[in-house]
Amino acid sequence: MLASSLVLWLLSWHANAWAFSFAEVYPGVNLLFLPHGMRVLLSLLFGFWGASGIAMASFMFHRNLWSDDPWATIITPLISGYCAWFAMKISLGLGQHSDDRRLEKLDSRSLIGLICLSALINSLGHVIILSTLGTQAAESHGHINLSSTFAAMFTGDLLGALIMLYALRMIIMVFGSKTKRDPSDGT
Repeated sequence: MLASSLVLWLLSWHANAWAFSFAEVYPGVNLLFLPHGMRVLLSLLFGFWGASGIAMASFMFHRNLWSDDPWATIITPLISGYCAWFAMKISLGLGQHSDDRRLEKLDSRSLIGLICLSALINSLGHVIILSTLGTQAAESHGHINLSSTFAAMFTGDLLGALIMLYALRMIIMVFGSKTKRDPSDGT
């Protein structure tokens, strides 16, 4: 689970960077960030271990982005990795359900709430890290206005996760209905 999450996160992050480079507002901040959907999906499927794989993968490329600040190099991947897991624990009930029952409680309304909360935690966490670095350090990383960084990151995470997860849902619905056999077809 850990290795699968690490690989899937890296693949989704690089695919998004390649396909949606035109939507990059600031370095590492896109108006369409599909990997946030992967964060939510891996946290839902694998729980803590999925989030840990994302954190490890994030550390692999965050150390290049934040090489001048050791705290940002450590804390930013933790925010990235565990934001969806924390949001899942909060929105689906902290400790009320065992990890293997978390998908049973998931409906469209709770999925949207989970996506919104996860995007909020991630965006706010990143902006807090940027603000602790100071204005000069944040500007050196291309983040001139932290409120616009927050808005762009929140929008990208929210849109990316909604598009990815609902596209996945549609694919499952289409292929799921084709694989079900009608009892009256004689087979």
